[in-house]
Amino acid sequence: MTQLSATAKKLILGVALQFCLLLALGLAVILLLYPFEKPLAFLGGLLLGSAWSAAKVVMMERGLSQMIDLDQDGAQARARWQFIIRYAITAALLIFAALTPWISFWGMTAGLLILQTAAYVVQYGVRKE
Repeated sequence: MTQLSATAKKLILGVALQFCLLLALGLAVILLLYPFEKPLAFLGGLLLGSAWSAAKVVMMERGLSQMIDLDQDGAQARARWQFIIRYAITAALLIFAALTPWISFWGMTAGLLILQTAAYVVQYGVRKE
């Protein structure tokens, strides 16, 4: 098993910190503005989406380390295959959240989008160093 790079660790930390921020913000909005919304469903969706975002970081890191030893065609094929797998699982999770009453679709969507914002934050932080 390989160790995660410093960038991957920063991404996962960014996902965790943004999870806490979105949880506090989301619960405040739900409790103050939308009392008919279920806070536990939002928490479940946000938790599941954030966990999958962190798992995607690990999958991409490990996939890249495996592709180093492959030739160009093999690396491209593996990258495409892993891309398809990651997005198929993401689509399945969104469908699951849409069909399940105890998982909020909006919480799941917010958790899935955390990775993109974490990537921007890490990229800015790496540039500044």
